Amino acid sequence: MTSGGPLNFTHGTDLMDCTDLAEVFREQAEWRRQKAREYPDERNIEAAECFDRLAATATNVEPAVLQAYEELLEDYGDHELQSELLRQVGFHWLPANASEFISRFIRERTNPWSICSKA
Repeated sequence: MTSGGPLNFTHGTDLMDCTDLAEVFREQAEWRRQKAREYPDERNIEAAECFDRLAATATNVEPAVLQAYEELLEDYGDHELQSELLRQVGFHWLPANASEFISRFIRERTNPWSICSKA
């Protein structure tokens, strides 16, 4: 399964905010619902519900954590790890909230021994 396409987290030179993050999760939820209609796999429904939860909790992510997340995205230029984590939602893990998703991204990106960061 692939993600719903290229991900854009910044608007010009503005830093990403929780609204941008929530929008990413809402787009992923809609994409998973579309995949659920195409393929009879309950995990797509579970993923869509999880992304709804992540979108609803995006405003709870600490600003400093959100800034660290965006800086890591910018530093690495590509969004391979971020896309990989989005693909895993519903299939390999169900983060409880947006902070858990962001924290895992930061942990994976800053840990040189991470399996995901070698993908």
